[in-house]
Amino acid sequence: MNRRFFTLILTLLLVSSSVAAAERDELFAKGRALIDDNCGDCHGATRLGLQAGIEAVKQALELGLADEKAAYKALAEGYNTLALVYAVPDSEEQKFIRGQQEGAYRRLLEIAAGDAQVRFDYAQFLSDPRAKLEHFAAAAKLAPQWAEARFALAAALAGTGKLEAALPEASTAIALADRDHVERYGRRLGELFELAGRPAEASMLRNEARRKMR
Repeated sequence: MNRRFFTLILTLLLVSSSVAAAERDELFAKGRALIDDNCGDCHGATRLGLQAGIEAVKQALELGLADEKAAYKALAEGYNTLALVYAVPDSEEQKFIRGQQEGAYRRLLEIAAGDAQVRFDYAQFLSDPRAKLEHFAAAAKLAPQWAEARFALAAALAGTGKLEAALPEASTAIALADRDHVERYGRRLGELFELAGRPAEASMLRNEARRKMR
């Protein structure tokens, strides 16, 4: 009798756990979809829809969602849209939302510091040039064949006056770039070196980009 009773209890607990997990996953999927569907450029996007998506993802986390990385990525994206599209620039509300976004990124760095996309996205979020440089460098190290990370690192190095280090990164970014991006890389990196008083290097990078486009 006791054995049957405990077997029944265990079965009920397992069923309950499976149902709870399914509910968490469904809640997250709903939240993720609402955040995606209410982006800044999305047709029919609304602030209420975006906020509902953010709240659904937060609820899924509170209920023990297993995929924390996906959830915090979604929250960081949602807060970014909320701050840029729906908040008044430099308002207290926007500062508060940016604080929430910072919290999402901080959690992401705790659980996914080895994710190049996480480091790249966080670098883009940051405003301090030295902090941006640190995380762009981390992203490029984690994904050395990722052209956009190498481009961002080159631009960050040049923007902080580290031109000698920026030049090989710039050449690498151009070499790795596809045809859809190489012209932009060459133009922007050339501009940075031109502004820094290095016209020869600026011309070299532009020529590298032109050759890659042929």
